[in-house]
Amino acid sequence: MIKKSIYIVLIVIALAGVRLVGGHLFYDPLIEFFHIPDYQNHPLPEIHFWKFSSAMLLRYGINTLLTLALVQVIFQKRDLIKLTGTILGIVFIALFPFFLWGAWQAEPEQYRYLFYVRRILIHPVLTLILIPALLYHEKGQKKEL
Repeated sequence: MIKKSIYIVLIVIALAGVRLVGGHLFYDPLIEFFHIPDYQNHPLPEIHFWKFSSAMLLRYGINTLLTLALVQVIFQKRDLIKLTGTILGIVFIALFPFFLWGAWQAEPEQYRYLFYVRRILIHPVLTLILIPALLYHEKGQKKEL
């Protein structure tokens, strides 16, 4: 049990680390842009497509691997790992093209959508939703037995 707790803490620290140093490690000109108080009154900064897309993909991939590791440590069930991976994959496939389109074509009144989609993609928001959902699911499974 102590070993499991240590792994959970280390994975959570890694997720927090990606969040804390992500602005320095990954190319993302939107970080500074969204810190402008009235960002909706400014044009989007110049974005280098391949560099930006690669950085977003890498950051999402790291968060996904850490989330899958966390699910493995907590539940140790292959079907829940597959389910989590599938959900994370579907979310990425659905949101990433929308995000890229928004990063180049969004009008100022659409910046808020760009902000929130970006947040879902680069932060472990889905982890914060999936872990409690899986815990609830597991608790329900035990009651049925």
